[in-house]
Amino acid sequence: MFKCPSCGDKLWKQKGKAGVFWSCRSCGGRSSTIAVLQRITPANAATVLWFNSNEESYPRIRDCPACGRKMTQVPILSPYGSINVDACSTCQFVWFDSSEYEQVCNEPATCEETLSQEMREKIAMAKVKFYAAKAAEGAHEETPDEAWKMIPALFGLPVEYNSVRLSRIPAVTWILAGILLVIGWLTHSNLDAIVATYGMVPSKLGELYGVTLITAFFLHAGQIHLFSNVYFLLAFGDNVEDVLGRWRFVLLLFLATLVGNLVHVFCDMRMDIPCIGASGGISAVIVYYGLKFPKAKLGFLNFLSFFRFAQIPASAMLLVWIGLQVIGAWKQVEGLTAVSSLAHLGGAAVGFVFWLLTIKERR
Repeated sequence: MFKCPSCGDKLWKQKGKAGVFWSCRSCGGRSSTIAVLQRITPANAATVLWFNSNEESYPRIRDCPACGRKMTQVPILSPYGSINVDACSTCQFVWFDSSEYEQVCNEPATCEETLSQEMREKIAMAKVKFYAAKAAEGAHEETPDEAWKMIPALFGLPVEYNSVRLSRIPAVTWILAGILLVIGWLTHSNLDAIVATYGMVPSKLGELYGVTLITAFFLHAGQIHLFSNVYFLLAFGDNVEDVLGRWRFVLLLFLATLVGNLVHVFCDMRMDIPCIGASGGISAVIVYYGLKFPKAKLGFLNFLSFFRFAQIPASAMLLVWIGLQVIGAWKQVEGLTAVSSLAHLGGAAVGFVFWLLTIKERR
């Protein structure tokens, strides 16, 4: 369900001559897409609007009704003067306040007459870049927006496209990632002895009054285990912390780790095998991110197609991830794997509950 970025009420889906749009019955605003706007406005105006939605100098205040990311306030010239229209560069949604929609011209000749020389130059530049991208067969659209993302992509990890500016510094995410890396470096030379004491061993939960249910979060079985968990925490944790706030983000990780380990204790019959790692808590982060930002673009490097990227929405990634965890949990119960997918599913359940509790909140 889409929500009005102005008043938070439900947006109602309607069909017009040009296509589908969503309107707010409270404030009179409406939302549409670039594709629909191209049918009711000159193609040049819609292209400029889409092009300028990536402009960093324009303010980003409101949340997109579709994906929840911050929309860009793009100034456009109408027959009635200049107005600011909110546009999302991720899903190409455009929001019009009450009466703004009617001010957008629908006759190409009328609109062209009101354009300034500066705006015409922007139109020309936008068209050049648009057709250049088409000529390159979309290669630029597939490449991540930051070069360093090629590094995790080479290891088969998903990368986030169109990273948005956060409303606050993700201090908890960064500090926690640093703590995990430091502990991983300090414990790698004597890992077996430390895991035997502070790892979560189901048959020894009473020895340290159950504190190992939490301390196991900071221990990892190796460098790959450690770095993959830290990467997922940094990639998705900053957005989740930005939405929940620092203290609720800490609570999410704490409860997900606790519930995930308890699910492991009650469902895995191998009572003497330790369970360690931050995966249970990070599973909650993955689920919350996928549900909160279902249309966020994630990319995977396709090694079979000359190292080109394949893009999928976060919702699809979440469904695939849950399916893999269910299969892993079945193998774990059968004793065929040492990876605790049961702990992942327990943490995922906490992420789902947090999403249900905060689904009506606006960022």
